Amino acid sequence: WGSWLAAPSKRTAEVFPARRFVLLRSSQFAVRSSQSAVRLIVIPALNGYSDRMQSLQPEPSPYQHVLCDFSGVSSIKLRDVSLLTGLLIAGAGAAGFSSVAPPIVRKLPSETVSGVLLLDGCHIALHALPDRELLLLDVLAHANHDPGKVIDVFARRLAPSAIHGETHLRG
Repeated sequence: WGSWLAAPSKRTAEVFPARRFVLLRSSQFAVRSSQSAVRLIVIPALNGYSDRMQSLQPEPSPYQHVLCDFSGVSSIKLRDVSLLTGLLIAGAGAAGFSSVAPPIVRKLPSETVSGVLLLDGCHIALHALPDRELLLLDVLAHANHDPGKVIDVFARRLAPSAIHGETHLRG
């Protein structure tokens, strides 16, 4: 589960070794895993509009906001409140975050599970939809933290069939 790789171009498709994921700024990406490789498909966001907006910023953004959909996750794992609570804590620890409170994770009457871990100026939130075998993950991080490490922790334990996500620069 090595570190995240950067694609050479926002308009390319590359094959990387299995279990590696790609973090791209201001673009959408889709990762499909197989036993031997992962295919990355990159779609420029809003026909380059976000790229032009980013170029207008004189300073680097202080925050990264990563939104990921983990599909094909076992519904048993997605109903496990203890597992999801542990993943919030482990993900924060792996990325070097300091939490300001214990995680709040609740199973709702609809059998979905929602949780949040408040961090020092940031957060990690999740919504598990067992009937759809889907976990939605939201990581807001300071630029000096790597949200990819949080994604790696969830990906290792949940073993999704696919991860779709996007990164936005904030601030």
